[in-house]
Amino acid sequence: MTRLSSVHSLLKMIVLLAFVITLGCMSRKSEWKSVEEPTEKGSTFALIVKANRQIDEADSKEEVLALVHTYESILRIDPANYEGLSSLGSYYLLVGMAYSDNMREKETYYKKAMNCCERAMHTNRDFRGLIAQGEEPWEACGALSKREIESMYYWYTAASAYWSECLGRTGKLLNRKKPSRFNKMMKRVGEVDPSWEEGRAHYAKAVYYSILSDFYGGDLKKAAYFFRRCIKEGPDRLSRRWGRAKYLYTRKDNRKGFKEDLEWVIARDPKSAEGSYPWNVYFQRDAKKMLSEIEDYF
Repeated sequence: MTRLSSVHSLLKMIVLLAFVITLGCMSRKSEWKSVEEPTEKGSTFALIVKANRQIDEADSKEEVLALVHTYESILRIDPANYEGLSSLGSYYLLVGMAYSDNMREKETYYKKAMNCCERAMHTNRDFRGLIAQGEEPWEACGALSKREIESMYYWYTAASAYWSECLGRTGKLLNRKKPSRFNKMMKRVGEVDPSWEEGRAHYAKAVYYSILSDFYGGDLKKAAYFFRRCIKEGPDRLSRRWGRAKYLYTRKDNRKGFKEDLEWVIARDPKSAEGSYPWNVYFQRDAKKMLSEIEDYF
């Protein structure tokens, strides 16, 4: 092989390696920075009333997407509408988790959820100033208040879901510092209101310690502790036992606990249980699916 051929081969290897690393990196464009002016006129109040009505009935992909469309309409009229932004972040996340058929679709909705939540946080002047100075959301979150608590929570959940579900082994390794950075957002939720939504921050910690391996900071003892705590504080919330079965008991090989938790979730009324009805529908539907596939877990 000539010297020139060797150089060409080396360059090809470098380009290929850079391409592989790029695929594995958890990078995205923050589209919210370009949102400035409304593109439509109308009543956001009427649309919020419509969205609240839709929430009470959204138990399918089509109905959740219709709800999403209503919130998108609110933002076309008022791009800085906090309720619209934080709610849209929640339901983009739901579409990604519950109703997406492939990994590309999940990735799209998780990124949309993160962008909406960042836009919601961006309505906080102090946070906005830190972002303008070049800080990342998890670095600037100390400026956020109780008002922005929902956007913090759903940003954290969407970012964590993207990391755990959409990145392969190489991608996780290349982004191994991201989970601890995301966790800073959840720590801020605990600082501004540790009792919010009957201990939802504790639930997020329980899932965090459950889904991560030891290498990335996972800890099943801590996960069990936080699941006990969040279930004690929010005993009627379907997410708590659903999450414990899905994330903790599967790793601890606890078939009995898995079955009992999921049967409890299925037996509840999703409309009268605490929490968002569209999310409760998902928890029940997924609980039924997991029980039907129990042999795949144990």
